Amino acid sequence: MKRTLLILLGLALLPSCRKEIPSDAGGARELSAVIAEQGTEASGQEEGKTAFSPVGEGYDIFWSEGDRISVGGHAYVLSSGAGTKNGRFSAVSSAATAPYKAICPASIRLSDTRISLPAVQNYVEGNIAGYPLYAESGTAELTFGSLCGVLRLKVSGTGLLQSLTLSADQPLSGPADLSVSPGERYPHATVSEGSGTLTVRFATPLSLASPQVILICLPVNEYSGFKLTFNNTKGYSTRRSLGKTLSIKRGKYSSITLTSLAFDRWNGHRFIDIGLDSHLRWAACNLGAEKPQDRGDYYAWAATSPHYATLSPLNWKSGKSAGYTLANAPYYNSGTYTTYTQAGTALDAADDAATASWGAPFRLPTESEWRELIDNCFWLRMDSYRNTGISGFAVFKAKGSADKGFRQWISGGSAPSGQSYDAGRDAHIFLPYAGYFEGTGLTDTATGAYYYSASLSTADWAPSGVASDKACVLYFGYESGFEKGNYERYWGFSMRPVIEKSDDETK
Repeated sequence: MKRTLLILLGLALLPSCRKEIPSDAGGARELSAVIAEQGTEASGQEEGKTAFSPVGEGYDIFWSEGDRISVGGHAYVLSSGAGTKNGRFSAVSSAATAPYKAICPASIRLSDTRISLPAVQNYVEGNIAGYPLYAESGTAELTFGSLCGVLRLKVSGTGLLQSLTLSADQPLSGPADLSVSPGERYPHATVSEGSGTLTVRFATPLSLASPQVILICLPVNEYSGFKLTFNNTKGYSTRRSLGKTLSIKRGKYSSITLTSLAFDRWNGHRFIDIGLDSHLRWAACNLGAEKPQDRGDYYAWAATSPHYATLSPLNWKSGKSAGYTLANAPYYNSGTYTTYTQAGTALDAADDAATASWGAPFRLPTESEWRELIDNCFWLRMDSYRNTGISGFAVFKAKGSADKGFRQWISGGSAPSGQSYDAGRDAHIFLPYAGYFEGTGLTDTATGAYYYSASLSTADWAPSGVASDKACVLYFGYESGFEKGNYERYWGFSMRPVIEKSDDETK
């Protein structure tokens, strides 16, 4: 059915002159089908008006060639009226008898009082494929009205959109029961048990360079926890949360506008562009963490997983009960390291915890990439990052050359450039104090941060001499102490993944 929009708030009067509709003893072989006029959502316009969008665009629903309806379980196909609101349907085989209860499209009918709303919708420009309609009549003249509501999503940003996934605390697809609210002629569809996700697919990727309107059919409900995940053609994604209840009503639309979308996730993990010359993106949180302020997990260098099975409560893996010791270090045997024996060597992908956990192209940063972050960003120690109670350093994209490499240990005040930095507004990553494991003891969790690089000892990080049994580690304390140093490979430190800029991010 061609629906250049499908918001059915009220009824349209049938034409005053009607042709006789043939029938037989078994019921009506042909049915007249009229689609009611549209209404609008939030403005409260009266029934029968055809305004839809806030800018006054008008939309109608028309029958399309091949449309099928189900009338009491009997299939009817459109025989005339394609491209108009007034169609005529012919029985495919057996004919229905009065009273007539019709559902369109026929494929979604489960019974006269139940339909199935698909978990996947295919995008149609300015339209919704298979939008659910319902009609009930004692004669063979049917006037169809809406069963669902519409989300009008207006988006813009960068890149090509391949698919869109909606999720909520309430079901968005699945078997839907039809019920009539007081004062309404048409029933509405409500899913009580089904899937809390719905996917919209794009046969041709949709460019977000200019604003795009995506129309999505949703069952009637009040939705909380509403989220949208946008996916491009190369596996990158970005996510937005609504932050308020989304109200979907029968025959009405609700609008959401999102701007400046950029694909900033890979495999669900977010990364940040903080303006580095290398265009390297840094992950928004530690490996093993879900939020920027979370400590995450602790790893030995070249280990692709922690030595423990669970951190809280602490349960060690089989054979690792001694914790983070030299004997448990990867590639350590008979008193020496057997692999990665050359100072300055970087981890292979097979031994990179970030790649193993999050998937390529995520990896650990080399010592030179840590150095770029240290020397080119503004570092601000925060006692309670975004009111979470967690301390650490927020690392910002520098707003002036004087701010590059500057470390401000006291929250508040201005940077050397005179600019202010706000973690709620400015591009940054947050490196929390997480402490470290030595043996079975986790210490310094509130006052120290230790981050492995992918590199073994180098001269720049070890002025007293390089050593292949140590790795380059960034350390910073609570009130002082900030160093690029060489630390034992077997200790349990934090890891912060990076991902290289790729043209795929915007494709």
